[in-house]
Amino acid sequence: MACTRYLDSIHELVDGTIGPIRRADLEAHLASCEDCRALAADLQKIREASSNLEDVPVPDGVWLQIAGRLRQQGRIREQAPVARARVTSCTVLALADGLIVVIGASLALLIPRAGRGPAPAAPAQKTAPAPAEPRAVLEHQ
Repeated sequence: MACTRYLDSIHELVDGTIGPIRRADLEAHLASCEDCRALAADLQKIREASSNLEDVPVPDGVWLQIAGRLRQQGRIREQAPVARARVTSCTVLALADGLIVVIGASLALLIPRAGRGPAPAAPAQKTAPAPAEPRAVLEHQ
């Protein structure tokens, strides 16, 4: 039987996810432990054989059936916390929207607008006097 201390490291070695320090430690152990070396070789053969298999499409509803069985066995919890989190995030967004509307309305009332007051009177234009009537000019002479 393989050493329980190195089981995770052997799996990581086969998966290619082991770090350099743990790899060096494991390789030193594999050099002296026949059982762990045999396990690593078997797992590598299984990995290579399984990589040649075709993907099998999962029929619709299978994952729902599995989840239902796990729920019946008490292995998974209900999804109530997720639903509560969704309601909470919607509530926060609604409050934020309302706050933006209130702030915008307050600013609109507090900041005077440029054209809100009465229009300034147009400057008076001086008009040239109308030319005198010819009679008045004759009388004057």
